Amino acid sequence: MVSNEVYLLPLKDDGSPDLWVNIPEERCKIPERSVRQFKLEPDFNRTIEISIPIHSAGAFAFYTTYKALPDLDDTNTAPIETTKSPVYYIDVAPTLKLDGRQLPLPAFERGYNMVHFTPLQKRGESNSPYSIYDQLAWDPECFPNGEKDIKKLIKSMEVDYGLLGLTDVVWNHTANNSAWLEEHPEVGYNVSTAPWLRSALELDTKLLEFSKDLANQGLPTTLNSVDDLVKVMAGVKTEVIAKLRLWEYYVIHVERDADAVVEAWAANKISFPDGGFGGSGFGGLEAIKNAPVAEQATFLREKGVLNTDRLGERYRRKVDPEVGAALLTALFGRFEGDDSNSADRAEARSRLTNILDEVNLPYYKEYDVDVAEILDQLFNRTKICST
Repeated sequence: MVSNEVYLLPLKDDGSPDLWVNIPEERCKIPERSVRQFKLEPDFNRTIEISIPIHSAGAFAFYTTYKALPDLDDTNTAPIETTKSPVYYIDVAPTLKLDGRQLPLPAFERGYNMVHFTPLQKRGESNSPYSIYDQLAWDPECFPNGEKDIKKLIKSMEVDYGLLGLTDVVWNHTANNSAWLEEHPEVGYNVSTAPWLRSALELDTKLLEFSKDLANQGLPTTLNSVDDLVKVMAGVKTEVIAKLRLWEYYVIHVERDADAVVEAWAANKISFPDGGFGGSGFGGLEAIKNAPVAEQATFLREKGVLNTDRLGERYRRKVDPEVGAALLTALFGRFEGDDSNSADRAEARSRLTNILDEVNLPYYKEYDVDVAEILDQLFNRTKICST
């Protein structure tokens, strides 16, 4: 419900101004934010005004367009361009009612008029309200009488205290010990249904193994200080992160892809990507041939690397051999045979390896960013849980 409050927006007559607003009309069930135009018609006999009803609460924008008045001594007869004002905003607050009475914002001296509940369903073994055991059952510890307790609580809040209630609804936050998961195991995350989690599973498994072996590695098994945690994190870097070689989930396998591309080039299996070497600002054949290695790598990364949509298996990302062969053809010409005067396989492979190393640079940077986030999350979460 919207109040009857009037928002007065004075407008100057700067030369046939028009008002533009994104306030929806009353008939719009779903508020549209398309801009509507209201013309200001000149009239010397009355104050010009526009009345725009606002039927829903929210934030709305408006601006004006106008043609600036020319100087009186201006002899220029060129048409005057339309000028657009900056965009301005208004906030329309809702009118809330409880028990037939209007509820002001904010209400009373407590400074709030609404209680935000976490999910109210039965919890799983972690006892987190966001880890739900049964989405169709109320939490028996908080509400032993189920819906009756909920109704009693909400009625008391609204009638006795003038408080509204709001609750989070997270149907998909299912606890690991939920009976429903036993009936529908297909909904769980695993490396078959969510192969992009394979590296995360390896990391979790390795962290569990490392945690069980802290004593054997001379590391603290009880964290009594931040220094103890720092020692454990040093072990995580050397015994978990380094040994997992997680970068293999991000980068291309240079040796494998170099062999595949050279074989495709030698067999004249060539595929030019859409736009050839002229697309995406790479220029034509001569341009890519004489370009720095970094630009050649950019071309190959953007036009010829497969499986970049997600993480998956190790070395899932790879160079399309035929697109790579097209690049070699641009650099060396077509392969004429091992006994010809054209570039041989070894020369082509050496040049290509340098390009592929350059292709991998952003992928290694992507890995570095993720590892930094992993270590940061582990450190901070463990620090919080151990204090």
